[in-house]
Amino acid sequence: MKGKTPPWEVWSTSKLSCLLTCPLMFRFIYVDKLTVPIKAKKAFGIAIHQLLKMFFSPRLKNGYKSAESFTRVWVNCWCSMVKNKKTFGKEYPPIKFENSDDPEKYLGLGTAMLKNFYYRNIEYLRSLPRPIVEKPLYSEIHGVKIMGSPDRIQPLENGKTAIIDYKTGWAKNIDIFFYQLQFAFYSYLYLTNAHKLKTGKLTKLALYNVISKDPKIYIPLKEITNPEDIEPITINDLKEVPLPTIGHFELLGRLVEQAKEYVKTVLEKRFQKEKEFFCFGDTQSGTFTPHPGLHCAIWCDYQEECEKFIQSLGNTQTGKRIKGKILAQEEAIKIEESNFLL
Repeated sequence: MKGKTPPWEVWSTSKLSCLLTCPLMFRFIYVDKLTVPIKAKKAFGIAIHQLLKMFFSPRLKNGYKSAESFTRVWVNCWCSMVKNKKTFGKEYPPIKFENSDDPEKYLGLGTAMLKNFYYRNIEYLRSLPRPIVEKPLYSEIHGVKIMGSPDRIQPLENGKTAIIDYKTGWAKNIDIFFYQLQFAFYSYLYLTNAHKLKTGKLTKLALYNVISKDPKIYIPLKEITNPEDIEPITINDLKEVPLPTIGHFELLGRLVEQAKEYVKTVLEKRFQKEKEFFCFGDTQSGTFTPHPGLHCAIWCDYQEECEKFIQSLGNTQTGKRIKGKILAQEEAIKIEESNFLL
């Protein structure tokens, strides 16, 4: 690893969440850096987030002239991604469209979403100060380097500020833990960078479900018939997440500290028998153990690689141990894809 930053050195909320969800998936993404086709839902989310970032781009002094001009950019970008062409100046993995996936459906859904977003947010584009979008922030907690780019830092009235996270999907049964972890990450980064940002006091954290007419819940979008009837969105329209406490920051610090030690221990093969790491598992097997769950069917792109990895272990003691854990976990999992939306 000479000349390269080891994968345990710097942590983001997505990197930490990945390790919490499945250590083997973490290995594929952050250690092996495998490039595999991505699921259509994930590609759609990436594309929409890029358009939302472009909406507030400082390079566009007056923003997009109309909702139509904004959605035309979306059409071009999505079509480029579907054809596996360079998009937003980047090379993305090819998209894996499964049985129920239809590129045209995503195209229409994205157009409706972004048109609604345009009318509900155009006032924030025309007013000053503008929102800060996806600005990289850096800090340290418990001696571990962390970084993150909140989707939107929104100035409010009276010197107050909100951090808004966009969602292009909504689960009926939400595990709020990961949202609280994500916002604890962003809040800590904001608070330790406030002197550089020169923004107001952090008073609100909110989830913005851009797939919906009502950004708090899932309501399928319909074509907008009268834009004049659409009022600008307010912070009260969004799904609020409680502000983190000192306890949340302490938990975050412990998590990244343990995550760093766990990954370093496995990769440097410093195994300690019966050594358990908080939330991640143990290092007795000497490898990153797969954790089967809802993520396997919903958004993991590494199912084939995971199966090959498990088969490669054969009937070794490590293989039997890991397979036993997987079988025990699978017994407790009931995958209900109907509970999850785009």
